[in-house]
Parts: sequence; structure tokens; C-alpha cells
Amino acid sequence: MHRAGLALCAVALVAGGRVEAADKAEADAFPNYETYIKVTGQGAAISGNKAAFQNRTRQDSDGAVGIEDLHATKNISKTTTLTLDGHALAGAEDYLGQFNLTKNEVGSIEAGYKRFRTFYDGVGGFFPLNSQWLPLQNEDLHIDRSRFWVEAKVNLPSAPVFTLQYTNELRNGRKDSTIWGDTDFTGLPNNVAPISQVRKLVPSYLNIGERHEALELSMRKTVKHTSVFVQLTGDRTSNLNT
Repeated sequence: MHRAGLALCAVALVAGGRVEAADKAEADAFPNYETYIKVTGQGAAISGNKAAFQNRTRQDSDGAVGIEDLHATKNISKTTTLTLDGHALAGAEDYLGQFNLTKNEVGSIEAGYKRFRTFYDGVGGFFPLNSQWLPLQNEDLHIDRSRFWVEAKVNLPSAPVFTLQYTNELRNGRKDSTIWGDTDFTGLPNNVAPISQVRKLVPSYLNIGERHEALELSMRKTVKHTSVFVQLTGDRTSNLNT
């Protein structure tokens, strides 16, 4: 019996030593990271119309280079996590940057900015009777679309979930239009009725300048089998298109 008691005490001491060592190793451990970055570059050899290529492929004729994808995650503490995402492609004018900070049983905050470019072709029009082609002086047209947002969420245990979000969206640039102006470059006589020398054949473009802002405050609560959702929204739009 005496030997058995000594053996049990020895096992207890070894187990206690392992638990203490594990706790110390966990306390001294580095934060967990999950990070990757992808860098890319691309280009095209074009023998035809560059604006037509951009409009068809949705890519810049000069190519693009930069960070195609970036992701980083860090555990700041046992209950708090920071996440970063983004990309930046010069030439394609495609950008994204956002971060998210989340704390368990408390809430989260997120903010970001996104921008990308859409290409258009100011090719104009063609009048077959005199083989007159009337393109825009600058066929390389594009519109940049961007969005900025901030969102804060409070998610406490056994309490309603409150969310506050603000977004600001922009659209700026030039694009081709189906509206045509008058021209006398058709070569048709204007002294034989009902033929008129003036035809709708001058191409045009649209100047785009738009802003859309929205502010939303919401509350969500589930009571047994019933879910209650309340939302207040403010919205403002400013368009200066010509």
C-alpha cells in the first residue's frame, strides 16, 4: 500500500508539471497569423482599335500590374481578431482596402474603400451613302465607380443586435451615348424633298458625376420564436450628369 501511494503521488506530480508547462507555453506563444499576398502583371499586344479592345475585354490596353490579392489575419487576443483584405492593380484602376475588427460577445467594426473602372468606346457612327465615319475625337472613355463604407455592430449576449452603417458611392467619368447631333457631312443634297442634308450623325458622350450616400441604423432581437427587426434609413443622391 505504501508503494502504491508513492506511485500515485509521482503520477500526480508529473501531470501537474505537464499542465504548468502547457500553460506557460500557451502564454509565451506568438499570435496566430494567416497572411498571403499575390502579385501579378499582364499586358496585351494590340494591332487594332485599343478602345474597342478595352470595351470588349474590360481591361486597359496598356495592361495592369500590382497586388492581385492580399489577406492578413491576426489574433490580437483570445477574443479579438483583426482581418485585412485588399488589392491594388494600376492600369486597370482596380483597388480595394478593408479591415474588420471583431471581439467575441461584444461586436465588430468594419471599414473599407473599393474602386474599379469600366471602359467604353466612343466609336461614333457610319453613314454608308458617302462612307462617312464619325467617331469621337477621343474614343478612350471610362467611368470610375467607387464605394466607401463604415459599419459598427454591437452584439452583446442576451441583448438586441444594433448595427450602424454609412456608405458613400461615387460614379465619375465619360461614356458613349445613343443621343446624336445634327451634321451636314452626309453628302446628301438638301434641295430635293423630303431628303434633308441635316442628319442625326454626330456622336456624343455623357459626362457622369453622381454621388449616393446612405445612413442606416437597425435593431434585431429574437424572442422565443419571434424575430423583431427595426430599421431607420437616411438617403441622399446628387447627380450632375450632362
